[in-house]
Amino acid sequence: MDDLVVRILEEKTFRKLEANVHRIGRALTVAASERLRTLASGLSLGIDYSLALRGSHARGSADRHSDVDVVLLADPDFEAYSAIVRELLENIDPSLYSLHFYPTRVDPSQVSLSQWLSLPHLSYVTGNRINFRHYKVRAQRTLQSKTLDELLDMLDNDPLRGRDWQQPQSYQFAHLKRGTGTILDAEFFRLLHLWTHVTAVPTTKELSEQLSCAGLYSRYLDVLKPALRGTTRSPVETFRIASLLSEDSLAALPWFLHPEIAEQVVVAHHSLLLDFISWLKENSRNVGTSARISQLCAIQR
Repeated sequence: MDDLVVRILEEKTFRKLEANVHRIGRALTVAASERLRTLASGLSLGIDYSLALRGSHARGSADRHSDVDVVLLADPDFEAYSAIVRELLENIDPSLYSLHFYPTRVDPSQVSLSQWLSLPHLSYVTGNRINFRHYKVRAQRTLQSKTLDELLDMLDNDPLRGRDWQQPQSYQFAHLKRGTGTILDAEFFRLLHLWTHVTAVPTTKELSEQLSCAGLYSRYLDVLKPALRGTTRSPVETFRIASLLSEDSLAALPWFLHPEIAEQVVVAHHSLLLDFISWLKENSRNVGTSARISQLCAIQR
């Protein structure tokens, strides 16, 4: 199946779409960052904080339907935190901006899956830059103490993924963000990449090849969501869009955006993730000993 994603990425039409996604994504990231800097310039709270971006705006793959995920990094003092949030929310549109609070004092028991997944691409915007750097150092040290099984348990218990994401006929299976082999898997791949770095998993040819292959699927996914949204003119959350389009519109889609092709790619991507987890289980030193890996790898491919 790697041959399929390579073939897609070599398509001239795909490369044009990819360039367009990146152009729009960069413009939206710049606009969101400038808006946040303007808002922050009016804050006069006298405490250290930083504002950062996570998600598609941090990666540069946002589209016009993407929420702006803003991360507030500050001391977990409730009064100070409340004051910052109150001032920010008075000046931003809650239908476009989502505000997330990350305490600069990283408590391993309080770090959510979404917080871990944002770590590889968390992008500084404004505020105390040293504060931002210190957070990333502390977070990476905390990640270093995590076992593979602990990370897998967080992924498996993600409350937003739903129970039926492994079932091919379910809505959750084809969800562009949290389905099988879609954006959540790509983000988890990037987190595992960072985890192998901070835990000093030996770099081998096989490890490098699997990470490189994962990057190909990530490129496809970065194009799939905004391209489908551009086709349907609505914030679709599934790659099964046949019911949203006329037969002529569906026929006009590039072949690599058709639901059956997208499904082949995401299933192959998920299989690669399972293979990578199996490899880590066998080759890394800082892993757990539970049976979770066996359960994950039993998922029908």
